[in-house]
Amino acid sequence: MKPTQDNQSEPANKQTGEANSSPLSASKLTPETIKWTPMKKGGFNFRTHTLVRVSDLKMEFRPSITAKLVCGAFASLGFFIPVYHHAVEDIIDSQLGSLTESLLAVGLGCILIFGGFKFWSMIKGNRVFDKSSGRFINNGRDYRSVSLDEIVALQHLHENVKRSDSSLRSSHKRTSFVSNELNLVLRSSNRVHAIDHSNRRKLRDDIESLAEFLGVPVWNHP
Repeated sequence: MKPTQDNQSEPANKQTGEANSSPLSASKLTPETIKWTPMKKGGFNFRTHTLVRVSDLKMEFRPSITAKLVCGAFASLGFFIPVYHHAVEDIIDSQLGSLTESLLAVGLGCILIFGGFKFWSMIKGNRVFDKSSGRFINNGRDYRSVSLDEIVALQHLHENVKRSDSSLRSSHKRTSFVSNELNLVLRSSNRVHAIDHSNRRKLRDDIESLAEFLGVPVWNHP
């Protein structure tokens, strides 16, 4: 059976967050019978989450140190710019005027602070695999709760991400990287998104550790 195209998000029960059932039985599931299109387009060009073994019964993905530093850098710079401007405004001679300079400094600071908090809202929340409760819980912005018994495999796929930067009039810079995605394959053949970032080696190691913890196979991108 050939894979079919994904919707942007697969159907889920509103109360439990679990994927709706499908006629295909778990015994007939293979890598060829599930979808291989990314569940989340794009991604980040660094490791956003790291897998932590909390106990013998719990593993979870937590925001990485790099991700925390990026958020902190944006917020700190946003606070620093207005303060720095206030400290040196009497020293530097400018033709813009004191009020205009102050508005620009505060505006730029607010943009950076907003960017830091916006990014944090996208990655915050642990992705928890808890055998004591028997559930996977995504505590991030897209809350999901799924029974661990429903997970039959871990899907590892990748996507080529291309982004353009046309901020400079004289050039049009294009950047590209490979975003790696971890999805949970359910008995219904539906998938639940867990993690995506660009550090393939680290994510592959995390997936292998998680697969051993859950006792399920890893299905890699064909």
